[in-house]
Amino acid sequence: MDKLLIEKLKEKYGAANAAPVTAVQKKVTPIRETDFADWPEYQQVTAIENFFGEDNPYCAPREGTIGKTVTIDGEAFDSFCSYNYLGLNGSSQVKTAVIETLERHGSSASASRVAGGECAIHRQLEEALADHLGTEDAIVTVGGYIANMATIRFLMGEYDLIVFDEYCHNSLVEGCATSKARRMQFRHNDLDHLDRLLSKQREQHRRVLVVVESVYSMDGDIVDLEKLVAIKNRHNAYLMVDEAHSIGVLGETGRGLCEHAGMEATDVDIIMGTLSKSLASCGGFIAGSRALTGLLRYIAPGFLLYSAGVPPTSCAASLAVLETLKTDNSRVQRLQANTQAFRDIARDLELDTGLADATPIVPIMLGGAGDSVEKMAWVTRELYRNRVHVVGITYPVVPRGEARLRFFLTSEHNENQYRRALEITRQVIQRSQEVHA
Repeated sequence: MDKLLIEKLKEKYGAANAAPVTAVQKKVTPIRETDFADWPEYQQVTAIENFFGEDNPYCAPREGTIGKTVTIDGEAFDSFCSYNYLGLNGSSQVKTAVIETLERHGSSASASRVAGGECAIHRQLEEALADHLGTEDAIVTVGGYIANMATIRFLMGEYDLIVFDEYCHNSLVEGCATSKARRMQFRHNDLDHLDRLLSKQREQHRRVLVVVESVYSMDGDIVDLEKLVAIKNRHNAYLMVDEAHSIGVLGETGRGLCEHAGMEATDVDIIMGTLSKSLASCGGFIAGSRALTGLLRYIAPGFLLYSAGVPPTSCAASLAVLETLKTDNSRVQRLQANTQAFRDIARDLELDTGLADATPIVPIMLGGAGDSVEKMAWVTRELYRNRVHVVGITYPVVPRGEARLRFFLTSEHNENQYRRALEITRQVIQRSQEVHA
């Protein structure tokens, strides 16, 4: 922005009327639409809805809780769409905690926490999260998406550099894009590429933040934390790890990536997580040092200043899960066993599991059966008609030519259930290749 031009505008029109000056806008052809129904993008939406008709697995309204099974329109499906990794959503201990908290605090915080919405249970949850992860402190937000965006945008500014994995979640990418920092991406899980970028770029920037996920939500693979920490220390950078899909999943007791890698939580500067997966609730959090959470708690716009507090009932649900994990890791162990067995069966059936590692996210790559939206939708619909609830994903969510079905496992699934699902999946993919030959 030209500061001299702004001053001239103020002199001519007065400071109150001076408008910000941006780059010259390119000439465009005005669009005369008067309704969103006229948008070409909406035509694509209606085409998809018409294709599925009554057999639409996307946003299908369910009854009851979702775990290894789900009820839709009164019919039972084997479900592989759930983040309910530990099967504790709907459990007796979670329901009891939520009901008691509802009676004590009501259903809403009813204000931002600094303006009167603070409840004792907010801090109880934050302390329990920090204890579970092994960090000094944690701070809870109303959502995981805003936790990522607000943290990156607030911490990194002009003269700084953010380097992120090309497969990072959209919330991380948007946080990078809306900050004033320079941003660069490195090839997926290619830490040598990251190292080379930092070797060239580090001395040209004030602060550097490296952003990765512990478990990548489209591929189910795991970052090499030991190597990553060595790189960030060598280049004097900060490290942010999104652990949305690893809390309650990785490690002997479900403490996440650091436990899985045999490292301390203090080796990571910023740990992000969500309450909506293993923790049976809704919301997000950032964990780390007290200095980090202090900055976010009192200064960052996206946290406590301009956002309502997380509902007390949501805190109660996650607290109940954390209390369970203190003394019982059997669900974590069952989840990990199911994950291994599922991958083994899939590979025995010659299904392509892509980059899947020891996580409950297992893609089944569709290859030629799903190169187009139509082919991917056909496979998804046929599985739905066979009462297997799993959805297909294609470009632009994943790279071109990498359409897939994304299976989520829980501790409550059983081998007969996922063997049947995988056998049907193989049959449907084979039929799709014939139909779309």
